[in-house]
This record gives sequence, structure tokens and C-alpha cells, in this order.
Amino acid sequence: MTRRSIRPPEWNPKAAAASRGFCVSSVVGPGGSWREAFRRIGGPCHEAERLYLRAVLERYLWLPVTPAQLSRQDRRCARALYARRIPLEVVEGALLLAAARRVFRPKDAAPLRPIGALHYFLPVLNEVLAEPLAPDYKEYLIGRLRPLAEAKGCRSTGTRSSRIVSEAQSS
Repeated sequence: MTRRSIRPPEWNPKAAAASRGFCVSSVVGPGGSWREAFRRIGGPCHEAERLYLRAVLERYLWLPVTPAQLSRQDRRCARALYARRIPLEVVEGALLLAAARRVFRPKDAAPLRPIGALHYFLPVLNEVLAEPLAPDYKEYLIGRLRPLAEAKGCRSTGTRSSRIVSEAQSS
């Protein structure tokens, strides 16, 4: 079985990198593998990448089921998401959906171990890529998770990450 490329025929990684200010060494097409994205991350961090990373990592820290501090692996995973050109709405939707699934489980269910890294959300990310969440549903999840996130004591309010997402998309 041969693997078909899902890139459009005119897609050229080096030209795309040069025109958008991406690091050529970190460009992996939307169909690239996680392993390939992690292997190719490198080079200087540009403004668009910085905004993307900040939005992803702030939303991750805001969630009530995540650690209070970022790890090196969290930053590396966020850079891999950027390198794969995963839209911020998809990443945010996956984070919210996975956190809601963990928080709003049946009371009699066995306790789960704490989430240790951003990598935990990758399977849900693939699910949301296949079937995106409705914007109203994302707002509903934010509203349900907000009291728990505030109880966690995170500095980010949740609305700030949404603002960063819209800033990054407009640039």
C-alpha cells in the first residue's frame, strides 16, 4: 500500500517557510507524523510561532486538570503542533474536550492519574481534526470549566487565550 500525500500539488515547504517566516527546519506539512514534527523542530522562534505557543500553553495551564507549571516536553509538543500547522481552534477544542471528559466523569468511576504533559491531548486532537467542535459547544465547555480553573488558581482567565488565538489568526 502506498501512502498518498494530502498536500496540494503546489505546496513547497521551502517556499512556504520563506514567505511566512517559518523556520525551514521546522516545516512539516499538515499530513506529517508527530515523530517527524518533533525531529525537525528547531531554528529561531518567530512572532507568529511565539503567539501560537503562548495561546496553546496558556490554555493548557488554564485547564483544571493540568499541572500548574509547564515542562520542556510541553513546550516541545506545542512547537510540534505549530510545525504541523494545526489550527489554534482545533488545539483549543481538543484541550477543552479532553479536560471536560476527565472532569465530568461519573462520581463512582475509578480515579484517574493526573495529566502530566500536553502529549495526553494528542489523541483527542486527532479526533477534533476529523470532526471539529461547534463554536457554541466550545463556549459551553469554557463556561463549565471556568469555575474549576479559577479554583485551581491559574493567573490566566481563559478569555485571554481566546484573544491570543484571534490575534495569531489575524497576523
